[in-house]
Amino acid sequence: MPETNEETTVESKETTEEVESTESDTKLEELQGELTKRDETIGSLKRELKDAKKPKEDTTSKTEKKEEKTDEFGLLELTYLKGEEVKSDDEVEFVREQLKELNLTKDQLPKLFSNKYFQSELETFRTEKVNKDATSDVKGGASEGKAVNTPEYWIAKGVPPTREQVPDRKTRAKIAKAMIANTKSSKMFYSD
Repeated sequence: MPETNEETTVESKETTEEVESTESDTKLEELQGELTKRDETIGSLKRELKDAKKPKEDTTSKTEKKEEKTDEFGLLELTYLKGEEVKSDDEVEFVREQLKELNLTKDQLPKLFSNKYFQSELETFRTEKVNKDATSDVKGGASEGKAVNTPEYWIAKGVPPTREQVPDRKTRAKIAKAMIANTKSSKMFYSD
């Protein structure tokens, strides 16, 4: 029986070791479980932090885009402008400037067009544009005195031009020849 005691002691030692190892394994598993939960929590918190930062960046970029687009007219506004006979790009730009000047939004276009001051300003703008377009092809310059350079003028005057009066020699010669031809063809006497 001594052997059985030894065997039981050995078995009891082994069972104790097994119990201790099982307990330690259980504790180890519990600790690992807690660590993985903490890691998962930390990971989810990091993701939430990133997600929280992203919308702030997106909203600022969206507001910047909205601010850029506030100057541009949409299809609705352009249709309204066409209905009000505003068709050229210059006139659209003029309306846009007037909206800024009067601190109105695009949604208040009807209010702008009902304003008598704006209507008169728009008419003035259109008139100036038409005048500018009409006179843009006109080339100015010094007058050459076309009436003075014609032979008829000098024949009616009865005196040939001097160098100061008509500087061009060819024009003076043409005038002189016309004056000579006119004196030869005219009759000196009534009976001639």
